[in-house]
Amino acid sequence: MTKSKHHIFTGLSEGYQLLSESGAYTLASSAYVIQDYKKGELLISQGDVVNYVYSLREGIACGGHPSNNAPQITTTFFLQKDLVVASFLFNRVSPIELMSVGPSTVVKWPVEAFMAALRESPDFSVWLLGYMSARLARQHFLRVRTELASIEMLLAHFLWLVSELGPEGTRIVTIKIPQETLASYFSITRSVLNKHRRHLEISGYITNTPQGTVLSPDIAILFSAHSDIPAPWEALSPKAQHTTPTSSSGNLGRILAD
Repeated sequence: MTKSKHHIFTGLSEGYQLLSESGAYTLASSAYVIQDYKKGELLISQGDVVNYVYSLREGIACGGHPSNNAPQITTTFFLQKDLVVASFLFNRVSPIELMSVGPSTVVKWPVEAFMAALRESPDFSVWLLGYMSARLARQHFLRVRTELASIEMLLAHFLWLVSELGPEGTRIVTIKIPQETLASYFSITRSVLNKHRRHLEISGYITNTPQGTVLSPDIAILFSAHSDIPAPWEALSPKAQHTTPTSSSGNLGRILAD
């Protein structure tokens, strides 16, 4: 049995392709669980003793802390193909709760089997270290921007991150994220979030359609660290490189500087 022929790795991160044959067999023959979650359902509660490494096959999950006044104080998101792994390999008690934003599917690997696969797969281990380092760097990057950027910038950047490529290279957000979750993530009220989202609509950066929220190629200008680098892992469209946005909101024309 080879990892490329086993259905369990379908839809997961490409990093799994770096598993050795023995590492792939270890995971594929372990007591893994494939579980579907509904919107708002908890994958992990804060303080749980966690016995699995979570790998998102479909959907988005948000991590944060429980609150009496809201479903969750959201501090981070895990997107499709992400792994929820860092703290669980060393400390089984979860510091956060993990909630499904919409319908999602997760492959849950027993921690012992995952650790064994790491020992048997040097290339996969190196990839995982890089993945975890990149995720920490991205979180730091976003926190720095949170201190400096306007809400429109942060919202534009978030929509870019959760968008998918649509027809003719357009980007579209198809997943529905509750307003209270986004408001919590940005530490603002729902009314303030709606106001800034409306600013993006009026300015033509986003368009709501029956298929989802379509993003203008120019939206990357709002959160670009440089005129041609919107984010370390994305490329700015040629059109956006030579376009200066105009807006009824003073914040929308700003470009985040170093």
